[in-house]
Amino acid sequence: MLTVDFLGRQVYGPYIEISKRKGKEKPRRMVVCLYGSGRKVRRKNMAYARWKMECHLKRELLREETVDHDDEDTLNDEIDNLKIMSLGDNIRKSNKGPKIANLICRSCGTSFTRLARRTKDPERSYCSPSCGSKSRLCAG
Repeated sequence: MLTVDFLGRQVYGPYIEISKRKGKEKPRRMVVCLYGSGRKVRRKNMAYARWKMECHLKRELLREETVDHDDEDTLNDEIDNLKIMSLGDNIRKSNKGPKIANLICRSCGTSFTRLARRTKDPERSYCSPSCGSKSRLCAG
């Protein structure tokens, strides 16, 4: 679809940007393709949410301004779901922190927590190196 925005740029889209991770295709976000007017016609891809917010405010957003989705759904670009934030605030809001695994020691039965990425095999997890070595001594 071709439209012209408040700055006189030709706008094509929106299009769905596909993310290809681990062999799976997943819709990531909506984008638009902008063509400037004047002597130098430049092509620029922009997030649809950012472009929509610019049109709503009738001004270009500053470089340090980002558009945040309140419901964290990047495909929901309704104007009431969008708000402007600084990049740092947006990152802090979206950061969920590390995933924690709750485990039970196979040797002494004590429950303990560990970062999930450091837990290769939950069935063979021990609360401390001493419990792990005790278990290995008894098995061997």
